[in-house]
Amino acid sequence: ELNEMPRGMLVRKSMKNPKLIDAAFVKLTKQYQSKEDELSNQTILAERMDFDDQMKYKAILDIDGNNWSSRFPKLLCTN
Repeated sequence: ELNEMPRGMLVRKSMKNPKLIDAAFVKLTKQYQSKEDELSNQTILAERMDFDDQMKYKAILDIDGNNWSSRFPKLLCTN
């Protein structure tokens, strides 16, 4: 299920501690798109954040998800 995946677990922690963690799903895969209304009550669905805005955070987590992280190489080059 969605909340049992690493990304889902992080989003759940964000729901419990929004001042500590800012995490959300920005896109649902085909597998979950038909359940979007139901899932919007159980998890956080948000707009994609620009990379420059992400750089304002103290830490950026690149969590395992459905696919490889296209931003991973760019994250390795940040301070």
